[in-house]
Amino acid sequence: MKKILNNMAAALVLTAGVAFCTVSCQEGPITGPAEFSIVDTIVEVPAEGGEFSATYFLENPVLGEEVHPTCSDSWVSGFNTLTAYEITFTVSANMTEGVSREAVVNVEYNGENFSFTVAQECYDVICEAVTVSGSYYTYIAKNEEDPEAVADTLGNYFIEISNQVKDGERNDTDHYSIDIYAAPWTGDEANIGIPVGVYTLGNPEDEENPKAGTFTNEYSYYYGIDAAGEPTGNIAFNSGTLEVAVDEDGNYSLLLVATFEDGSVHYVTYSGPVSLYK
Repeated sequence: MKKILNNMAAALVLTAGVAFCTVSCQEGPITGPAEFSIVDTIVEVPAEGGEFSATYFLENPVLGEEVHPTCSDSWVSGFNTLTAYEITFTVSANMTEGVSREAVVNVEYNGENFSFTVAQECYDVICEAVTVSGSYYTYIAKNEEDPEAVADTLGNYFIEISNQVKDGERNDTDHYSIDIYAAPWTGDEANIGIPVGVYTLGNPEDEENPKAGTFTNEYSYYYGIDAAGEPTGNIAFNSGTLEVAVDEDGNYSLLLVATFEDGSVHYVTYSGPVSLYK
């Protein structure tokens, strides 16, 4: 028993010695002037805006000092520095057609000034459409796994959104043909609209069997009429989203944001009635 107690005592002494050495033998606290720098000196932002962030480096922070960002341009706002080493902010949509923009964010820390640049892209075309026309069809979807099974029926809403006034001058106008697939129309057959929802460009492999909630690439495209009355030719979508909403009075709100094969980015809005032919 005595031997066991002696061994335990020796172990305690050894443990205490290790703990003492761990505390007393470590290097002293890091001291020196605060070191601050901006890591993300340029933050690139798409035309639609949103919430973004810039990262900074900070070593030897000064007690009581805070990172203080400001910007004289109102389209960059809502600064937040609650997350360490990160400045978050909100960027408004750039609604100036064809003109990108930049803003400088000034950052003050411990009496020193730093900065980074917010560079925002633009929409190449901003179109306020005034007409929506088109046709409605029913489509029998194929069941690839079981050809004998009862196939789903989809609604095919083929529309054209345009800033050409009905029966008006066609020169210098924009036209967007969109081949939408959704649930079949269940409302008034004499006043066929578009089901509310968000539609995205479908996959090329689905062209022969379109999916609900998409619009096809094969029959969706943009074409323009120039100032001389000449068509630009059809330009296919690269990507795109169409949002469809309707109010209690039956008036529609459409928002199309799309990138086309020529690299151009378009922002298209429409508010008003929609009535398709059957």
